Amino acid sequence: MKTFFTMLLLAFIPVFLTSLLFFVFILELMDLFSNLWRYLAHDAAIPGILTVSLLYLPKCISYALPISLLFSVSFTLGNLFMNNELIAMFAAGVSLYRLVIPFLIIGLISSIGIFFFDNSVVIDTFRQKNQLFRTLVHMSVSYSNTNVTVMSSDTRVIYQIDYYNDKKETLTKVTLFIRDEDFNFKSRIDADWAEWQENSWVFHNCRIIEWNSTHTQLTHRQVKRLDSPELNEKPS
Repeated sequence: MKTFFTMLLLAFIPVFLTSLLFFVFILELMDLFSNLWRYLAHDAAIPGILTVSLLYLPKCISYALPISLLFSVSFTLGNLFMNNELIAMFAAGVSLYRLVIPFLIIGLISSIGIFFFDNSVVIDTFRQKNQLFRTLVHMSVSYSNTNVTVMSSDTRVIYQIDYYNDKKETLTKVTLFIRDEDFNFKSRIDADWAEWQENSWVFHNCRIIEWNSTHTQLTHRQVKRLDSPELNEKPS
């Protein structure tokens, strides 16, 4: 059995490493050529471009590993079949289960390994890669967005926003749903727009729907300006 496993590994590992290098190389080339015009337009230095590619390498490995494993297993089994080695194995009493169990073990180990690799290496290097790339091509990041829904940190206030302007820190067409300590409906606020001022949002042209003092009827009122300390969810 040890000889059988060794034979499978010797047939599998070279194909796996070759396919992994090939797919990583393809991904690196795709990233390079898709951004080549940006590098040329901003006269990016070659050492900087090479550093971006190096920082992208762990992410490429993470992308390429699953398809490399799939290709290598298929190629190895296909090669054994083409050389009639599968017939010899089955004739010697090797079941299909025993044939594929080494590949299942390799897949399981690879899955666990890539999970820790992603968390310990890929996330940090990919963040550095994106930061360096934006620096090389002078790309600014905007956090402005449309159709945004956000929940406050205490989950009692829900913000529904048509448009958020990150540069001006303003909201357009805002709807707020506010809940009490028991997470029951407390009030609803519809505002034309809002602005961030001194650690809280200031809402303008508001229509407020809330319970009356006895909680038996919903009432509504109009206010030109609303500044509430509890509406302090930071813009970013």
